[in-house]
Amino acid sequence: MQEPPAAPEPPARPVDSFVSAPPERPRSPKTRILTALVTVTVLVAAALAFLFTRGGSNGGPDVALALDFKRDNTISYRMHMGIDATLGISGHDQPLNETMDSTAGYRTLAVDDRGVATIEFSMEDLTLSVNGQSVPNTIGDVHSKLRITPDGRILSGGAGALGGGSGGLGSIPGFDQLTPLLPDGPVGPGDTWDKTYSRPFPLGGGTIDYSTHNTFDRYETVSGERTAVIESEVRVPLDLTLDLSKLMSMFQGLVGQSGTTGVDALRGVTLRYGGSMKGTQTCWFDPEAGNIVKGLALADFDLTMTFEGLPSGGALSGTEMHMVGSVQLAMDPVS
Repeated sequence: MQEPPAAPEPPARPVDSFVSAPPERPRSPKTRILTALVTVTVLVAAALAFLFTRGGSNGGPDVALALDFKRDNTISYRMHMGIDATLGISGHDQPLNETMDSTAGYRTLAVDDRGVATIEFSMEDLTLSVNGQSVPNTIGDVHSKLRITPDGRILSGGAGALGGGSGGLGSIPGFDQLTPLLPDGPVGPGDTWDKTYSRPFPLGGGTIDYSTHNTFDRYETVSGERTAVIESEVRVPLDLTLDLSKLMSMFQGLVGQSGTTGVDALRGVTLRYGGSMKGTQTCWFDPEAGNIVKGLALADFDLTMTFEGLPSGGALSGTEMHMVGSVQLAMDPVS
């Protein structure tokens, strides 16, 4: 007996038909407008979020940051420097608190074709104190020369300009790096860059090695100028030898004195430095004018110092001294 023909298979349903859903109702014009507004709001919010991460309403396009030296241009600041430390000698500790206030200025003497400037740095109207006692200013005004690149590196000079590079008992070698180390290309708020460089220690042996991590933090108006605020973390290991005869000679040059008696007496006597310094520097930099409007530096240090080459039987010959503490420096615009 012949089997009946098979019933035809039902037509395949689209996959969507397996999901039960009510029929879509046409959206009203009001609904479409509301949807468009929500989409635009989301896009605007995303754009604003991006801008705010780049500095918000104070942001803007990336800018090149470089020192712009103009011949015979002079910039003056009111400068305050303070050291709060403990000095240990042969197991005996004593406080060492120093302050120095002055009117400081940069005057551009020359600029070469690479933009490297020869600068005269001056400090006038100095007032000094040690451990709370005023110290008479017997040296008068101080003038020194240094060469600075457009990105802030000091190529020569600088040691002794603040006492911070001179290596005396109350000073910190390397703390005279007052200019920030600027980036090689345009940057905007939120950008960071690392920069290192070494400069020779002109008063003896060794190099001062700077390692910095820098951030373009924000824009801020100072004395009517729109400035880029640059925050820098700075580290400086120290392994230096200070030639005291060179220090004496440099000191005489700074204050306009002459003579060889003091220099000859210190010939062959050195002060060996070891240890480190680390801290932060904040610079308010005017990108348009290419100069520093305001500056603040704070650092902690831990140093060992040893005199070598003193006459036999000298009280400090071979004695290791230990100095630990903090140093700060503020540069404010002269009103």
